[in-house]
Amino acid sequence: MIRKSLFVIVAAFGLTSCLNEPKESDITILGREQEKIMDEYVAANNLTGRKEALYDFYGNYYPVFTMIETKGDTITKYDKNQAIWIAYTIKTLDNRVVETVKQEDSVFVYAGGYANKILGLSVASTNFLGNGGKGSFILPSTLGYGGNPPGGVEYNALLKVDVQVVNRLSEADQLNFFIKKNKINITQSTETGLLVAKTKETTDSLAVGPSVTVKYVGKFPSGVVFDKSETGATFQLSGVVPGFSEAIKLMRRGEKVTAFLPSALGYKETGYMSIPGYMPLIFEIELVQHK
Repeated sequence: MIRKSLFVIVAAFGLTSCLNEPKESDITILGREQEKIMDEYVAANNLTGRKEALYDFYGNYYPVFTMIETKGDTITKYDKNQAIWIAYTIKTLDNRVVETVKQEDSVFVYAGGYANKILGLSVASTNFLGNGGKGSFILPSTLGYGGNPPGGVEYNALLKVDVQVVNRLSEADQLNFFIKKNKINITQSTETGLLVAKTKETTDSLAVGPSVTVKYVGKFPSGVVFDKSETGATFQLSGVVPGFSEAIKLMRRGEKVTAFLPSALGYKETGYMSIPGYMPLIFEIELVQHK
């Protein structure tokens, strides 16, 4: 039996009924071609499971074969601001292991679409598994490495992934995970939800002017760097996200802090470029100058 469902890339990954047939895009055409390979592989290996017909927001088709070992907790729609903490193994169809992440080294993927890994890991963990759930999935290349595979993996190769959902984390949990993992001491919190860890103090003047020069590194709670300026960037405080501006106004010239921003103080539900919506952010900031 094939179940037809919809998932939305970037905005959210959710299972709902698909009301309209997708257009025959290049992605859909490739998906249908690879579906035949998938069917042959399933039959040749006597696999038991269920084929899912997934469609993204644009109507592109992605066949996924699911073999659920245990669903885990009751699956409900994931909140868009949750991170899913997973362990996984990625294999080629001839069982060559491409990458393994054990439970003790679990990584974040996001219901909002960001994974820093193949997209299929987000699709599998957000759509089919609850907390503690385990399953294996055969993915088309459009949910795998596509035309940019690592060494040892063929161009547009189908993949088999084994996934375990270790936990689902709220925004606060994601930030607390980073704080605990890196043994950071929070020195200040504000009514807006901003957390600040001051790592270097000075007795210079507070940043009250509209223009500042700062060195900074922006990170996701997973530790992945999304932006940085090591030589110093000058900008107006009115032109940055609220949490970044608020953190700088708490600093004196020459000071260094690590600031933890809930998404409400960052790029909110819309996101920006490589930053998905509902993403909490971490900034390591050094205030070089203010005017």
